[in-house]
This record gives sequence, structure tokens and C-alpha cells, in this order.
Amino acid sequence: MKTITKDEYLKLATEDRCLLEDIFLDLSPENLTCDGELPSYLIAKKASKIHKELKKMENKLNRVIYEDIVYENILPRNKTLHFNSWNL
Repeated sequence: MKTITKDEYLKLATEDRCLLEDIFLDLSPENLTCDGELPSYLIAKKASKIHKELKKMENKLNRVIYEDIVYENILPRNKTLHFNSWNL
């Protein structure tokens, strides 16, 4: 599978871009561990769900997606567009 380019990324639907932003933001150490408050088994469970969502997006787009492309092109948005679906 090829890596997504900046041009390809910028052409994605807003919903897809928002979901990818949420995925990578939620994989940050602070968010993944709830600032160190989660026990390790819940961190692993949460990370697994988020990685599955990332893999699903990569399969949908037939592209590998790296966080630098996402972070360089974060959309301005309000708090109502948070799509994370991996609640524990």
C-alpha cells in the first residue's frame, strides 16, 4: 500500500480528515493514558481500538497514513466535530 500524499490528504472528505485527526490526537501519550491515570490493561484496550480504526481508514483509502501529514494540515473546527468512537 502506498503512503498518502499531502495533496491526496487535502482532498479527503472533512469527516475523514476529522476522524484521522481524532485518531492521531487520541494516540498521543497524554490522551492515550488519560494523563497517566489509566491502568495498563485499559491503555492497551484503548490503543487497540484506536489502531483498528486507523487500519480501517487506511484500508478504506488504500493508503498508509502517517501522523505528520495529519498534524501539518489540522482543520479548524469547533468541539462538536469530535468523532472518536472507541469509548471503553
